Amino acid sequence: MHVDVIRSGDAVPKDGQLLSTCIINEQIAIDAGVLGTMAPATLQNSVSEIFLSHCHMDHVAALPFFLEQRDLTLHAIPTIHAHASCNESLRKHFFNDAIWPDLGRIEREEGLQFCRFVDLVTETTISCREIQITPLALSHTVPTFGFIVRESSTVVAFISDTEYSQFWVETLNCAPHLSAVFLECTFPNRLQWLAEKSKHMTPRDTVRFIEQWEGDLPRIIINHSKPNLLTEVRHELETSLAGSFEMITTGQRYHFD
Repeated sequence: MHVDVIRSGDAVPKDGQLLSTCIINEQIAIDAGVLGTMAPATLQNSVSEIFLSHCHMDHVAALPFFLEQRDLTLHAIPTIHAHASCNESLRKHFFNDAIWPDLGRIEREEGLQFCRFVDLVTETTISCREIQITPLALSHTVPTFGFIVRESSTVVAFISDTEYSQFWVETLNCAPHLSAVFLECTFPNRLQWLAEKSKHMTPRDTVRFIEQWEGDLPRIIINHSKPNLLTEVRHELETSLAGSFEMITTGQRYHFD
């Protein structure tokens, strides 16, 4: 399995993330924060399945641009997999003829389909492109999924936008053959109060995650750190967990066996 982590933009450090998109095996996108803007056109054309963790802007912002640029005479109609409330929010607040054209109305009136929306169910595995993806309920301010992604015996988890929760930690810990976890760590410890209000993680939470892990620790790749707070977050993690983690590098392809 390989994962392309798409850069947030030229003004954002490579190990910081304002907007989130990862692409698995050049076919399946996890989130669409920069899918239609920073992913190369050839890579966009090969993506046919999009799994959205939740409806916040940094995870969906470039979805309209991705759909707008797609030549449906040459490439498959993309499928958007998300929590039912996320799909409903996109229809109601995004594709509504105010923020962006109402794709559902255009399909009804003209018979032109830009995408399909599929509602995900917690812990119900979806198979596509020889990949199995299992949505995992996280704890954020809106319904949010993490994803456990399996290809043959390789398993990688994507955990973004959540507070620490024993439920998802224990579920991850029970996942066999887990090679790596893309793990969110948004705020430094001094902003623990803000992390709790917005339901994100801090280095203190990451230490708790690693200390309570049972068995061999998978590769831990820290993502979703705010660029303006990145130096603080990295320093606190290095102080407490030197050698147990790595900061994500956007614009990079990760390989997992």
